[in-house]
Formats: sequence, structure tokens, C-alpha cells
Amino acid sequence: MLINIVVAAWIIGSMTLLMLTGDNKTREYRESLEILDQYGYMHKFDQILMNKLKKQLKLEFHNREVSDDMVLRYFPSAVRRKILRQLYYEHLAKTDLMEGVRPQFVDAFLASCSVEIFGAGEEIVDRGSILSDLFLLVGGIAEVTTSAQAIGDLEQLSTYSQRTPTESTLQAGDFIGEIGFFTDSPQLHSVLSVTVCKTLTMPRSTYKMLAQDHPGSIGKILQNLLAKVEHASMQARLPKSVEALRIGSNLGYAGGSYQSLDVEDIDENHAMLSDNGLATESLTVVKDLVQMHMNRNLDDETTRLLFAASRGDTRTIHMICSHGFDPNNHDYDRRTALMVSSMKGNVDVVKLLLQFGADPNLLDMHGSSALLEATKNGHDDIMKLLFEYEASLGMPDSQAAALLCCAVFDGDILLIKRLLKAGINVNAADYDKRTASHIAAAEGNAAAIRILAEHGADLSVADRWGNTVQDEAAKRNKDKGKLFAFLGGN
Repeated sequence: MLINIVVAAWIIGSMTLLMLTGDNKTREYRESLEILDQYGYMHKFDQILMNKLKKQLKLEFHNREVSDDMVLRYFPSAVRRKILRQLYYEHLAKTDLMEGVRPQFVDAFLASCSVEIFGAGEEIVDRGSILSDLFLLVGGIAEVTTSAQAIGDLEQLSTYSQRTPTESTLQAGDFIGEIGFFTDSPQLHSVLSVTVCKTLTMPRSTYKMLAQDHPGSIGKILQNLLAKVEHASMQARLPKSVEALRIGSNLGYAGGSYQSLDVEDIDENHAMLSDNGLATESLTVVKDLVQMHMNRNLDDETTRLLFAASRGDTRTIHMICSHGFDPNNHDYDRRTALMVSSMKGNVDVVKLLLQFGADPNLLDMHGSSALLEATKNGHDDIMKLLFEYEASLGMPDSQAAALLCCAVFDGDILLIKRLLKAGINVNAADYDKRTASHIAAAEGNAAAIRILAEHGADLSVADRWGNTVQDEAAKRNKDKGKLFAFLGGN
């Protein structure tokens, strides 16, 4: 008897709780509908728009409790990341844009996205708009369409759009509006949901943060996007049929004449060729936009890398290079981060860049290398480090002669020693065939001549007037004691 009473009480309590919970949900839904009706009345929304909004609101309420955000918010980030990867990684793996990106970027991408649901017949992307969000379709089917009205730069596609309103079908694993999103350009097409669609949505602000943390992966995505546009451009250049190809040719049919085709067929095929021309022109514009965006992204990251190298910020450099960014990228003067850090004397940065594969023998537009920058600025520790990676000055004799002669003329013995240690050609001659030894003799700098001779300088070489080093000493110096004594011994 007691057991029956307890069981009955439990059943009644459970039913009451379920009814109250359901009643709360129903009340919240009805309140939201009332607010929506008031909002629509205040702003004079038409009935079609109101029906769409109510349909979307109902869909949102039905799916809210089982949404990823509601369920996974109670779990730590590691568990959340693992579940998101299990749910959506296969969709990311399908798309060509993500080919070759690092796994860390995939995890960051999934963790940064929010899940959105669109009812059937909803316009996910509006033609002519500039997207502030990137969409990855992970459920449902959508159609890419072009509206009859042209907007701005899209006016050239209006005729083509009217004849072929449906361009293609998107399924799970396809990005929506990726070209416009990555290039900050108006959308070429509209995208409508055919069925209920589920998307992973990333705001532009989040994308910019990811781009800073994963420059290599973003660069790879842009390369994949460019390849996709180039492929689409090639496809657009191909005629729809052999007949279109023949009619488009000045040679006509090889084994017949135009009379064998109906007039409607000829007009239709000419229209196909015209459509192909419009599509090709638009794709060429898109290709240029993608390339410009890639170049801007590369310039921004290169500037960021060079500034980090200048101030000795090893953390930023490690973050940039560890995500696949090439440390040999250079600025408009072809200066690399290794050259900048060698000039500034940032040993830790130089070591880190060399570990990431920086080339120590690259030259900027002025012919300067990382080793030359370290040599001129007196950073012996960096010179030693660069020698371990087989660095060289890599300069022509004319530049070597000018640099070494200036050092001798200035009497900078330390710079002369460092240049010789760096492997500069001690016998390099200028346009007058004068070497650093000629300058040292003319200036009466016996110490410089001794150092040059110890490193293999040829003291018997003559300039364009036939003057040797000893002749220069005899003509230009009144006190020739030490200089002649040294030259006489050589």
C-alpha cells in the first residue's frame, strides 16, 4: 500500500514537472510571438516578411535546447573542441579551401564558429551585399542564384542571370560567399536555402583575429581560393557543346554548313558563347581581387614580422613562423627579418629565424646581406652564428672595393678586420682599378696595409695609371719611414 502511494506520487510529480516545463516553454514562445507582432506592426512589415520571421522563430525555439552552444557550454574547452571536431571535421575536410592548413587552425576555426539554422526558402546571402560573416554549410541543401536586377559592378552579369537564375547547388561541406568574404567585395550571387540548412558561421572580427594567429594557414586558404577561381575561369572559357565551338569558330563546320542547323540552335549557341564571355570577364575580376587580397595579406604579415625582428620580439616571430609563414618574405626593399635583426643585433631573433629556415645569403635591392649588416654594425656574435649556417657577403667586386676603400679612408681598423673576417675580396678594385691597399698607402696608414697584406692583399698590383701601392706611398707621404720599411719587407 505504501509503495503504491509513493509510486503514484512520483508519477504525479513527474507529470506535473513536465507540464510546467512545457508550459514555460510555450509561454516564452507565445511572448516572443507577441513581441514580434508588435515589432512588425510598429515597422509596418508586410505579411510575407512576418510569416518568414515567425517561421524562423519557431525553428529557433524547436532547435535551441539541442544546439551546440546550449549543450557544450558546460564542458571544458578541450572536450568542446574534441566534440566539435567529431561533428564537423568531415565537412571541413571536404572543402578545397581547407586543403593543406594546419590542424591547429582547424581546431581554432571550429571553436570560433557559431551554429545557425535557416528555414527552407530563406536567403542566406544577398546578391550585391558585402558579407560580414563566413558560412560553412554542414547540413541541408542551398541553391546559388542570380537575381534579375544588377547592382553596381555586377551589372555586366544581368543578362546572363536572367537566363540562368540557378547557378549551382550547395551541399554539406561547401562554403557560402567565400569569395566576397575574403576579398571584401560585393557578392556575385544570392544563396537560398532549399531545405532547412545548418551552417557554421564566423564573424569577420573573429576571422581577423585568427588571421593574426595563423598567417600561414590563412595564406594557404587564399592560395586555394585563387586556384578555385582560376579553375572556374578555365571552365567558363569552354563552350557548352561542340556545336557552340564550331559556330564560334571563323572556320565554321568542317564537314557541313550553317544551313544544317536551325536558326534557334544557332542563336542559342551564340547566347552560350556570350554567357561564357560574361562569366569569364567576371571571374577575371574576381581572380584579380583574390590576388590583391593575397598580396595585401602577405604585405601585412611581412611588415609585422619585420617589426617583431627589429624590436627583438621572439614570441611574435615564433608564433608567425610556426604557423607556416615563410621567414624569407621581404618588404619593398627586399629586406628580410634576418637582415633587420642582424642589423639591430638581436641574437635570439637571428637564431630563431635561422632555425625556421631563414636564408642567410639573400640580398636586398642594395646588395646587402644579413652578414654584411652584422659586420657593419659590429655584431661579432651574430657574425659567428651566421658563419655556422654558411653565410657569405655575396657582393660583387665593385661593391666590395667601395666598402673596403671607404673603411680604409676613414681609418676604421675594426671594420676592416670584420670585413676581412667576413670574407670580403681584399683585392677588389674600383672603376680605376684602385684597391684598398692603394688607398691605405695614399693615406699613409701602415696599420691598414699590414692588415690587408696579412689577408692576402697583392701590393704589386697597379691601377689604371700604372701606380702600385709603393708608388702611392712615395707620392702622397712625406713621412715614409714605417710605411716604406713595411713595403720594403714585402
